[in-house]
Amino acid sequence: MALVDDDEVRVRTAVAELVATLEAAAWTPHEAWSATFDAGLSRVDLPVGHGGLGARPELQWIVREALAALGVPSGFVRNPCGYSVAASVIAAFGTPQQQARHFRPIFTCDEIWCQLFSEPDAGSDLAALRTRAERDGDAWRLTGRKVWNTMAHISDYGLLLARTTPGHGHRGISCFLVDLHLPGIEVRPIRQMTGDAEFNEVILDDALLPESALIGKVDEGWSVAIGTLMAERFAISEALDDATPLVDEVVELWCGLPADERPPGRRDQLLQLVVRSRVLDMMRASVNARARDGIPGPEGSLLNLAQSELTPAIFNFGVNVFGTEGTLYGDYEMRQPTTWSGGGVKSGDVRRAFLSSRAQLIAGGTVEIQRNTIAERILGLPRDSYRASTARSAEAVP
Repeated sequence: MALVDDDEVRVRTAVAELVATLEAAAWTPHEAWSATFDAGLSRVDLPVGHGGLGARPELQWIVREALAALGVPSGFVRNPCGYSVAASVIAAFGTPQQQARHFRPIFTCDEIWCQLFSEPDAGSDLAALRTRAERDGDAWRLTGRKVWNTMAHISDYGLLLARTTPGHGHRGISCFLVDLHLPGIEVRPIRQMTGDAEFNEVILDDALLPESALIGKVDEGWSVAIGTLMAERFAISEALDDATPLVDEVVELWCGLPADERPPGRRDQLLQLVVRSRVLDMMRASVNARARDGIPGPEGSLLNLAQSELTPAIFNFGVNVFGTEGTLYGDYEMRQPTTWSGGGVKSGDVRRAFLSSRAQLIAGGTVEIQRNTIAERILGLPRDSYRASTARSAEAVP
């Protein structure tokens, strides 16, 4: 019999009280999320009074199962960047005032969050960003552009990186919590080849931020960024744990074909995709189980790389199942989703999924960058000659 420690007792007791409260009266999703926060169950690892119980993070599954059984919608699905990335960064680097200000609206989904990192000339090479944050009395003035900002058009706040001291590389970068409703901030849609526009460009034109928007120390935002990216990859990986494997969609298509349209060679290609998908599921479960004790390590890059390459391969196979009809795609109407859950491709739309999946090769870091990360941070290999020479040049600049 498994031992139950004090943390688990506290979590289960709080869950039982929350369930009894919600079962006693009708509630809206917002009321349920508020009650969950007050019970310390929004994220059990956070401090008491800030939506948590100071308990082990892996006990969150107890809360998720209990709320799902009651039919409470997932706050994570409504505000994934807030729940996973913003909350993790504010917990690790935020002041008590920032935590008191932001935790509740994050977990009650009153404030939706996005990420403001990539720029036109600083995508894979994020340290090359040019957005500037300059002191203006007791405030910060932002000037620059951000791109590929998922759901920025429905977001209230964004985590933003900006250069606060001129220089090269990761030095002189700071992190800010940016209210996207401030004057001087404009969000423009970026239309994808599917017609959808879930990504955006954010223009910063002398936007004035209060001093309280700075998170962490001045010029030390790179450490915040690394924690953010690790949290992002872990959140994506954890969400995929509960999702139906994408390969199942093309398996269903394949099984619907007449026998004479299922040649052995094509069947072997599908079996290889199924094996890769199942292995990835097992690897993800293993990594997630280890990572729940804290901010995940570089192993998230292994999952990100494997998923980035597998998803396009799956839907390339799916489109080919249709033969020449797989090239028919007639709906390029521009759509901007109104919720996070409204973005992406709906199950069964293989042609749209094929077009959308091409972005997997660059989203969250290109596959080339992921391989560098794996080589250097996991395998301990030396930096390649170009990156090493670039780093030396940057260090030589005063």
